[in-house]
Parts: sequence; structure tokens; C-alpha cells
Amino acid sequence: MARRASKNRSDAERPASPTDAAAKSRGTVLFVEAEQALRTKLEHAASDAGYLALTAATGEVAARVLDEHDVDLVLSEAAVPEAGDVDVVYLPKAWQDEGELEQLLAQAMKMCGLRRERDRLLALTQAQNTELVALNTSLEKKVAQRTAELTKTAELLAAANRDIEAGFDATVQVFASLIQAGTRDTVSVRKIAEHAQATAKALGLTELQQRHVHLAGLLCDLGKLALPHALVHTPVVAMTDEQAAEFKSHTVHAETILLPLKPLAPVAAILRAHNERLDGQGYPDGLSGDAIPIESKVLHVVKDYDALLRRLILPEALTPAEAIHYLRDHVGSWYDGTVVAAFLNVLKAAGADDNQRELRVSVEGLKPGMLVTRDLVSSHGVLILARDHKLDAQAIATLQRIADGSTEFLVYVQR
Repeated sequence: MARRASKNRSDAERPASPTDAAAKSRGTVLFVEAEQALRTKLEHAASDAGYLALTAATGEVAARVLDEHDVDLVLSEAAVPEAGDVDVVYLPKAWQDEGELEQLLAQAMKMCGLRRERDRLLALTQAQNTELVALNTSLEKKVAQRTAELTKTAELLAAANRDIEAGFDATVQVFASLIQAGTRDTVSVRKIAEHAQATAKALGLTELQQRHVHLAGLLCDLGKLALPHALVHTPVVAMTDEQAAEFKSHTVHAETILLPLKPLAPVAAILRAHNERLDGQGYPDGLSGDAIPIESKVLHVVKDYDALLRRLILPEALTPAEAIHYLRDHVGSWYDGTVVAAFLNVLKAAGADDNQRELRVSVEGLKPGMLVTRDLVSSHGVLILARDHKLDAQAIATLQRIADGSTEFLVYVQR
């Protein structure tokens, strides 16, 4: 850096008179020379070459001059203390003429300029690096802040979605209860929905697929609301061809009812295909094999198991053990074997295997202490005896009077 001047100085350090502006354009030079004659000669030569020339007799005097003036270059035959960052070039006494001195000054000034430009660029680079570090730090803070804001927003959206889904599921639950009442189904569809969801989970389906299967289970009888009540409660094997054709339309009815509800579109697709069979003999589209959605395969198995227990497929209701045997007999033609195996594991885990000890007996075979495992309903839909009722002699006598000797009046009890 250049050094600034004070007003007091001796003749030995007196600078030459200022030259024109062109002199300053080439730079300021300080000559350090002990002999007065040489100092004068150097001053004149430098001035003639276009430089602003200063002189000093000793290094100590030169140091003071440097404090008082902006100096670009020092030419000296002796050491200059406290020169700082001003370039000091050795001045040989052997220079011959002003031309040689001008050449020396030009080369020294050029090197001085290059070094100063290098230092300027280094300083600039360092300043830019410092600024970049500060900018990166600021940017990282902003990114972290923005990330935190986005995370918070995502959490709020997730909570809102959960609330919406919970409300939506509650609405479907209410809808399912209305369906159950409309079809006079004595067994809650909630159990079908729970078993279907558990089976889907056992098969490794995603949480979203499990949710869709659960909702489809709740709405599995939705399409039957469009069918005559008598047809809904007629066993499939007892239907005429005309009745069977009408009954098979319930899956399409279910899909049509759900069409306006976009969130339930996947559920509608499950319901449409849940009576398709692996061999292609199902309905409504005759799908086969892998063309049947896995969710529909799950609902088919779980719902048919329940229907077998409730005399909705065969003329007589089956016991759990008999229903399981029926499912296994139709693996590969009606049902997917992997789905059946997963469902049976779900039943076992839920303790439903205890229900396999269920017996179907006539009223003559009833004994006090037996536990009724299913609602006993008359042919007119009137509840005679609720499930979980423990039989006593009076109840058995009443049932025998109602049966009036009929061997077709059967009661389901625990073994």
C-alpha cells in the first residue's frame, strides 16, 4: 500500500516539484541514494521519463518519506526499513544513461503493477469467497427454514387428510348400517370388512389397498338394495335362471351407486369384480385369473365364507368347519388359493377356529347349558332366540313347541 506524507521534511527527502498529470500516470518512484549529485541526476531522469520522483539519502529517511507519500516503487542501493508492501528494487550504480534508467524503471514498474494486480485479485477472490460463505450460510438457513415450513405444512395437510378420511370412513360406517337394515342382514358386515382388511394385510397389500378392501367389505351388500327383498334372502342354488340373472346385477348396481363419489372409485371397482371366478365363470364380466383385482379376490373369499354360514349360497347353512372345507374344495376354480390360505390364518389368529366346534342340531338334540352361536330367525324374519343365549329347559321346551316335530328346525350351538 502507498504511504501518506506529512508537511515537515528535510532537503534530503524533498521530492521534486510536481510535474504534469502525465507524470503521475506512470507512477511515483522513490530513489534512495547517499550522493546528492546522483539523487539529482536520478530525479531529473525519472521526471523526464514521465515519473513523479522522490529522493532520500538513507533508508531511515526513505521510511519517513514512505509514511508521507503514496509511493509505487522504491529503487535503492541500501536496505529500506519498514517499506511495508511497497516494492523495493535494487538500484545498481552501474547504470550508464537515462535510457538505461528508463528501461529499468519501466521493467520494475511493470513487475510492480503485476504484483499489485495479483494482490488485488487475491484480495478480491478472498472477499468473494467470504461473501460466498456468508451467502451459503444464509442460504442454508433459508433452506432449513423453508424446509421446516414445508414440513409443518405437510404435517398439517396429513392431519387434515386423516380427519377427512376418518369422517369419510364414519360416513361409510353409517351407510353400511343402513344397508344392513335395508337387507335385513342378521350378521354385521363389519366383521366381513375386518376380516377382509386383515386378509389384505396378511397378503402384503399396501395400507391404501387395505383401506379400500375394508370399505368394500362395509359396502359389500350395497347393490342388493336395488333387488327385491325376497330375492336377497333366496339361496343362490335355489334361484331360477331369471332370478339368478337379476341377482347377479347387484355388483353393477353397487358400482353405479358409487360412481358420483370419486374417492370411492377404487372401492366401486372392487365391488364390481368381487364375484368373478378364477375359471372365468363368474360375473358380471367373466374375468379370470390375474385379470381379477386382488382386492376383489379377497372380498370374494371372505364374503362367501360368511354367506355359507348364513344359508345365502346353499339351501342349508354350514358350520365354520364345513364352510372352510367348501372354500378349499373350490380353490383354483372359484377362489385364489393364496387368498384362502391367508384368510384361514386370519380366522385362526382371531380365534375363529373355536367356532369350528359349532354344531347344527335339531330341537330334539338340544340340552341345557348349550350356547346358541347364531341368531335363530323364523321364516318370516322374526327373531326367536339371540346368539350367545345359554339354553335352559324352559327355552328348549319352547323351541320344541315352535318346531312342532319338524326335523328341519335347526339350531346352531357350541360343541
